[in-house]
Amino acid sequence: MNGEHVLLDTSKIEEFISHRNNLLERYRDINERFNEITQRLINNHWQGDGARAFAQDAQHVRYNIGSIAEVLRTMWDTLQDCLEIIENQDRALGSDNTNLM
Repeated sequence: MNGEHVLLDTSKIEEFISHRNNLLERYRDINERFNEITQRLINNHWQGDGARAFAQDAQHVRYNIGSIAEVLRTMWDTLQDCLEIIENQDRALGSDNTNLM
């Protein structure tokens, strides 16, 4: 890469990070709606094997949905860290290039 400039476009990373709060809010809404529907079905005097199986399945789904939020937070935190590293390197390279002139 002698004398070549390589551009790293970070706009997609920044765009994804900017949607963090909106996506977490949508996640919370979906989770709350799931809980409401599940409770309504369970509290509707539904009994028997089907009701117990549904309640167990709903509990597993609720657990798995809960872990999605942690995965999203980890993704955002990791991308934010990467973006900071890229920006720091860019500043350092810019400073080095200024000092060469």
